[in-house]
Amino acid sequence: MFANSSQGNQWCPIDGLRLSEFGVKKEFPELQNEPNWKEKAIQKFKDKITDMKNETEICEYLIKDLKKYGYQPYIWKEAGHRGRKLI
Repeated sequence: MFANSSQGNQWCPIDGLRLSEFGVKKEFPELQNEPNWKEKAIQKFKDKITDMKNETEICEYLIKDLKKYGYQPYIWKEAGHRGRKLI
């Protein structure tokens, strides 16, 4: 789940992330003339995460990638452990 402070700390799943059409088309030029570019970009994002080996690798990638777009990590939670506040 992700939260953005400009939304009043509302939590949303990956499908609820706000994506810039310009940014997505810059990252994925093959989506230039696609009417459903957002759904395809989210699917590419999910596919990339699915290919990663473990939970730590996924978390580090998400934190690094989403920080560029204004999302901040708040809690690091590993399966079977309590969450650690990062802020």
